[in-house]
Amino acid sequence: MTERTYSRLQRRLHWVVVFLVVAETFLRSGIERAFDLGLETGVFEMTSVVLAHFLIGTLVLALVLLRLIALHERGLPSTTGAISTLAHSLLYGLLIVVPMTGVLAWGIGSATLGWLHWLFNVLLYALAIAHVVALVFQHFVLKNKVLNRMFIDGPED
Repeated sequence: MTERTYSRLQRRLHWVVVFLVVAETFLRSGIERAFDLGLETGVFEMTSVVLAHFLIGTLVLALVLLRLIALHERGLPSTTGAISTLAHSLLYGLLIVVPMTGVLAWGIGSATLGWLHWLFNVLLYALAIAHVVALVFQHFVLKNKVLNRMFIDGPED
């Protein structure tokens, strides 16, 4: 990609995934209670909170896979460096692993997979916060206008 911004599709997918990941945090206590109860009783009940968590997580996974396809076809903006590429790769990896470990933990009733799901989720949020801090630093301190990539129109899709 020779453009200095992401495509409109890439930007839309990015913001929808951000919104969905944030929305998942509001379901956290309900899903944790349901999972703990399932571990205690051996019955993993599909409540409305569990279903919402599952559907949102599945949608995040699908959208991230779509983002990876778009990334493969369009590439990254020309100004993307090695650290940014590594951070994005880790974010994509966690956005795939988190929903997968959640489904597996629930499906087989595994406390170990549930713990891994929680751990990967914590790592995802930590990396997302570091991502935002790095972007703000680059944009406002280094003045490289890196935030424009996600707000200025790029190529049509």
